[in-house]
Amino acid sequence: MNINYRLVGLLVWGFLWFAPLHAQESSLIQPFSIPVQEGNDSIRFGVVLPPSYAETDHPYPVIYYMHGANRYYVGPRAQWIASYFNEKFTGGLLPEFILVFIDGGEGYWMNHYDGDPQLETAIVNDLIPFMDSNYRTDRARRVTMGYSLGGNGAIFFFTKHPELFAAGVSLDGGIVTYEDYLVRTGGRPEIISDEDYFNEFGSPYGWVNRNREALIAKQDTCIFLSAALLKEANSDFASLLRIVGISFKYIELKYLDHEFGYVFSGSEEALMQFLSEKFR
Repeated sequence: MNINYRLVGLLVWGFLWFAPLHAQESSLIQPFSIPVQEGNDSIRFGVVLPPSYAETDHPYPVIYYMHGANRYYVGPRAQWIASYFNEKFTGGLLPEFILVFIDGGEGYWMNHYDGDPQLETAIVNDLIPFMDSNYRTDRARRVTMGYSLGGNGAIFFFTKHPELFAAGVSLDGGIVTYEDYLVRTGGRPEIISDEDYFNEFGSPYGWVNRNREALIAKQDTCIFLSAALLKEANSDFASLLRIVGISFKYIELKYLDHEFGYVFSGSEEALMQFLSEKFR
């Protein structure tokens, strides 16, 4: 029997799109809401400071984390991630960094065509300057990280804004073409009007070519991709990176399973090595 793994992945991913929102917050995560200059009235996010922050005066790297579809930005999954890294920090197993969990709403990490929200603009023009003004951030070591639809967002932000970010991490990210996007959603014109808008404001594919020189100039491995359910989409994107000449780390997990715990545990060893090299 022939299995269309791309179609299976897109259908399961589409089902997960409607997973319920969560509303519990973690004591490790300090929630914020700040006004923005354009579009949205505000942007919400949560900040986790490393254990040594109050006892030092040096700057820290920052990971900007982008959640998957319809996930509460400081819900149980964010709590778990915050606790996981906090344990790594206290055990001396990973260089310390600041974590920022961004509220991406439905999980389209982009400026919506209808103007609500203008996520890219708010993150670049408001959130990052807020973090740099209010915390000791290492501006040369910002990293984007995301899972599922947030994985596409993380790689999109990194490839479009290499002047702002040192690297991008995608955990079974939905790094898809415009055709796959239409299969998955049936089209959401209020978010993405057409293919040109998708390529400009929602996909890393075009930006890999447009910012090729800036991405290559980073010289080290600057993109981390792990793939489980969405192997074909990630493999296609990895092929583009290879052709363009951008250094990246790519791992495929054994099973077609998009569950976060499986994806994270299967990526853990390689991811910890990648982050250690970025932040050492």
